[in-house]
Amino acid sequence: MLICFEFVQIQLNYLDWTMQDAKRQYEIITEHDLPVWVMEPVRGGKLVSLGNKYDSILKKAKPDWSIPAWAFHWLLGLDNVTMILSGMSTMEQIGDNVATFQTKEALTREENMLLMNAAAGYQSKLAVPCTAWVMYAMHGMAVLSTGEKCENPGYYRQAQKRLAREQRKLSHCRKGSRNYQKQKRKVARCHEKVRNQRKDYHHKLSFR
Repeated sequence: MLICFEFVQIQLNYLDWTMQDAKRQYEIITEHDLPVWVMEPVRGGKLVSLGNKYDSILKKAKPDWSIPAWAFHWLLGLDNVTMILSGMSTMEQIGDNVATFQTKEALTREENMLLMNAAAGYQSKLAVPCTAWVMYAMHGMAVLSTGEKCENPGYYRQAQKRLAREQRKLSHCRKGSRNYQKQKRKVARCHEKVRNQRKDYHHKLSFR
C-alpha cells in the first residue's frame, strides 16, 4: 500500500541537532522533498536557560534577544522548516515569540558558531544527555527510541470482565441511593486501577 505524506514532524532544536542526530533526520526528510514541522523547539523548556555562564555570552552578543529566541532564530536558518510548534503558557512568552518572528532573522555564521559552542558547554553539564521517547503503533505495540519493541500489556482488556460485572450491579441500583453511590465508587476504582497501571507502565518504559 502506498502511503503519501504531506509533512513530517520531528523533535528539532539546536541541542538535538547533534545529540539526537536530528541533523540526519532533517536531511533524510528534505531528500524526500517533504516539509519539516518542528516540535520541541526549546526542548520542553530545557533551552529557556543554558545557565548563567552561557546565557551571559548569548546576551552579550544579542542584548535584545531572549535565550529562547536563539532557538527560534536558529530554526529560521533551516530552509525546509515550514512550521514551528511552540508551547506557551504566559503572555510574556507569547509576546517574545511574536517579536522573534516579526523579523524572521536567521543566525549569521558567527552567531551560529557561538550558539553551538554554548550548546556544547551546556550539554557537557547534563547528567544524562539524552531524551527517551515511546512510539505507539496502531496494532498495540510500543517501539522505544532504542528500537526495542514492547507488547501492549492490555490492562483494560484484563479488567473488562470485572468492570462489566460492577457496571451491571450499578445499573440495578436505584439512582441516588446509598448503594448506588457505593457501587459507583467501585466502578470508578476499576477505571482508576487501569489508569494507574497504564501510567506506571508508560513511566517504566520511558526510563529504561
